[in-house]
Amino acid sequence: MIYPVKISIIMPTCNTDIQHLKESVESILNQSFKDFELIIIDDGSTNETWDYLISLSDARIRLIRNETNIGVTKSLNNGLRAARGEYIARMDADDICVPERFEKQLAYMELHPETVMCGSAVQNIGNAKSIRRARIKDMDIYRIKTLFYYPGPLHPTMFIRHCVLDVHKIEYDESLPYAQDYALCAELGKLGNIEILPDVLLKRRIHPSMISQKHYETQKQCSMKTQNKLLHELMDNITEEEAMLHYRFSYEKRFESAVDFFRCASWYMKLIRANNHKKIYPRIKFAWYAMRLLSLITGQSAVPKTTSMIVSLRKKQVRTKYQ
Repeated sequence: MIYPVKISIIMPTCNTDIQHLKESVESILNQSFKDFELIIIDDGSTNETWDYLISLSDARIRLIRNETNIGVTKSLNNGLRAARGEYIARMDADDICVPERFEKQLAYMELHPETVMCGSAVQNIGNAKSIRRARIKDMDIYRIKTLFYYPGPLHPTMFIRHCVLDVHKIEYDESLPYAQDYALCAELGKLGNIEILPDVLLKRRIHPSMISQKHYETQKQCSMKTQNKLLHELMDNITEEEAMLHYRFSYEKRFESAVDFFRCASWYMKLIRANNHKKIYPRIKFAWYAMRLLSLITGQSAVPKTTSMIVSLRKKQVRTKYQ
């Protein structure tokens, strides 16, 4: 496949604070790597967003305007369909790229053809100031983790090999208004490696109006839908109660009573047995990770000693069975 530009940067926006939008756009236009197109999708903004966008004179900017608000996911797909770059980079309209972001991500991808996507470490700014780092040391474990929760990378740091999306006809799932990155990574993780670079390449703005804080319940339902899809690949029959418990135990790590710890241990053993049968994930790694996650969960909570004993017993059973 031949792509006329190296990188397509896709940035949806809707009523973003204009100063934040300007800082975001300028951080892209001032990148050390210059061969890119910036596709900005105005998703029905009612403030001065469009006036600002049409005032931009850089030839690398391409604008798409939705006459009405169609949501982030559909806007992202509109951007993907318009993209002409060999790589697809994501960007949120209120975040800031460090000047070497695309140069470093491109260099990594060019050196690692087996990698389908990379992200990076992130520095939070605004209402929270911290650095978020994560590494992917084992892709088998990464794929296993996606069954339990979303292990990253953060959406606005994603840098994706476009040909993988084209060949496998992958787009964002438009049934998911939020948490569409979780579903995308679950699919891409089946096709190649995913990496999170240790460099801080993005400054992520934390504020009360960001999607993850404004739409928590809807985002939760979207994450559960992705989880349920992965669970159904592993198990033929999942009850609604089991799906709810799986999310509560694994994603939220929330227990409502001491009995829940026994239910969680029983559920994880059921997952291990299902994987032993279908062999979707490496069996030993899956059993090890499920028991490790269970130990971490119980270790973080005030649980009765008897519960911890059950966890230890189940870990011994797993080790004995697979040694």
